[in-house]
Amino acid sequence: MHLSPCVDSSIVVQVALTGWEGIHMATEEERRAARAGLVSAAVRVGLPIEFAELLVHELRTTPAMQRMTAYLLSVRPTHMEDIADEMLAIMEQRDRWFEQKRSEEANATITAFYNRPDRPDEDN
Repeated sequence: MHLSPCVDSSIVVQVALTGWEGIHMATEEERRAARAGLVSAAVRVGLPIEFAELLVHELRTTPAMQRMTAYLLSVRPTHMEDIADEMLAIMEQRDRWFEQKRSEEANATITAFYNRPDRPDEDN
């Protein structure tokens, strides 16, 4: 599934798995603020604006951009390789979370199937 850059993919996955109840979707204003914060932090530590835009594009989700911003401001890395490594780590953790949620949903579905009230008796 391809998502446009304005869609927070973590929200899409969470909604697909659990429904809309209890979901805090990042507003467009929150997304713009996260993007601006990341670009500003990247430029502040001396990165080219193009690299900052690449970070925004690859991280995609508001929480991921906020984590990268916090990393840039607290660690103040001097090498682009360190920043790229952190970006990959953030993305990997996000992807593991998605996979865990998918697995939990599959487990809940099969458990519900086995525990359904109309399940035939195994004794017959």
